[in-house]
Amino acid sequence: EITGQNVAVLDNSKIEAVGETGGGDILIGGDYQGKNTAVQNAKTTTIAENVEINADAKTEGNAGKVIVWSDENTKVAANISAKGGAKSGSGGFVETSGKKLNIADTTKISTQAPKGKAGTWLLDPVDFTIAESGGDITPTTLSNNLVSNSAVTVASSSGASGSNGDIFVNSPVSWSANNTLTLSAYRNININASITGSGSSSKLALAYGQGAISSGNTATYNVYAPVNLPAGENFGTKLGSDGTSVYYTVITNLGVADDLTSTTLQGMKNALSGNFVLGGNIDAAATSGWNVTGSGAFKGFLPIGSNSDNTNATRFTGKFDGLGHTISNLTINRPSTNQIGLFGYLSGASIQNVGLLAGSVTGREYVGSLAGRNDATSFYNTYNTGSVQGLGIVTGGLVADIENGSSISNSYNSGTVTGTQFVGGLVGHSKYNASISNSYNTGSLAASTATTDYIGGLVGQNLDGSSITNSYSTGALPAGVGGGLVGYNVGTITNSFWDIATSGRSTSAGGTGLTTTEMMTQSNFTGFDFTNIWWMSDTNTRPFLRNEWSTNIT
Repeated sequence: EITGQNVAVLDNSKIEAVGETGGGDILIGGDYQGKNTAVQNAKTTTIAENVEINADAKTEGNAGKVIVWSDENTKVAANISAKGGAKSGSGGFVETSGKKLNIADTTKISTQAPKGKAGTWLLDPVDFTIAESGGDITPTTLSNNLVSNSAVTVASSSGASGSNGDIFVNSPVSWSANNTLTLSAYRNININASITGSGSSSKLALAYGQGAISSGNTATYNVYAPVNLPAGENFGTKLGSDGTSVYYTVITNLGVADDLTSTTLQGMKNALSGNFVLGGNIDAAATSGWNVTGSGAFKGFLPIGSNSDNTNATRFTGKFDGLGHTISNLTINRPSTNQIGLFGYLSGASIQNVGLLAGSVTGREYVGSLAGRNDATSFYNTYNTGSVQGLGIVTGGLVADIENGSSISNSYNSGTVTGTQFVGGLVGHSKYNASISNSYNTGSLAASTATTDYIGGLVGQNLDGSSITNSYSTGALPAGVGGGLVGYNVGTITNSFWDIATSGRSTSAGGTGLTTTEMMTQSNFTGFDFTNIWWMSDTNTRPFLRNEWSTNIT
């Protein structure tokens, strides 16, 4: 043990607890997470460059543990080793922690085991930032150490004034080893730059809200840049300290028309209660030639989930997370079929962090690009840019219908929408306490028949306790039909707006109409959170969602 109020291990020092049949324990500034009252916790701990700390097992047995701790500031620039024996044994455990933690680029941590399982490196500060500059560790240092440890856990805790216990990925992180990176946050995880595990089984685990139990826990992980992972069981999440870990199948392949697997985009139809994420962008152009009909036309992609037996047995009830990726050129051409979209019918599901680009979706009733009919389902950070056409009732640019507490937030549509009755740029039909918040539509709407009604720039019909909050539409409506924001409304609409000029409508069943100039004035958007959710260049652009990451603004 090396303890004291301020601990410093200087250049060229060497600390060893090495044994032929097992490594020992080295405690510098405290014990595991500073919780051992029998070991004095340092206020500050510094481990300089060119320091070697070794808790290896030489020949046989498991390595020991190395703890570097302080209650306030911990700085590490050393080589720390806890390797398993050359003939047998597993790697050990290394922790470098403190309320404020800085890991220098010279730091090398190894818990390898030639004949056993490699060990783990834990980093446990209050807030932690991974960044090329101005952060607590650089991506290169983190990546290099993922090679020499089977698992690296970056954790955050609570305690320092002005800190929330969040983790920020502010520069791209990548590693090629088949090892696991775990981000474990007291509160939120913010992925602001890409994460890429390029090994055949590189894994990522996100544990968030670990400072409280799962019940009532509002913590989240925010995906503002793509997370790239290999296909397979290589992603997991956990909400709350007592939460259950949820494991996902990573999908990187479109699949085939008659797919019999459950490991591709089309193959999800064979595992309707499964949990899936996208490990990369998927080009679905091949779907334009799938499922030929007797007339020589092609039906395209088969929606995931249906209501064929009116029970959850045929509906999608799982989780789908795009992890910041897109599905492009998806074709669905089923004009005589109801509940049409990438997902046909969802119940109790969650869909998030995915975009649909340049697709074409056609169906009869309950037609949307992302989903048809939805019961108690949540949509977050989703969008569509392709065209949608419904030949019967209920058509939405993103989602046709939301019911029974379903929710859509931080989402948008910019594709064209064509329908007959209950048509919305974002949602066709919202009822039974469904909610839409922080969302918008810029896509134009068209009437497929002369009798189109209940058409709205954002929502066709808003009913039965449903709500629209902090949302807007600029989409053009067909001549003489519909409302600028909502076609029909007996729900609640708060702080929501439409563009009178671009929509061609001076009236709506709810919301506030603004001129185009007013739509580009931030102060007019009462209730919008421009710090955390929305962004705009005042007097130059309309509001954008902060989860829209782009290098161009139009």
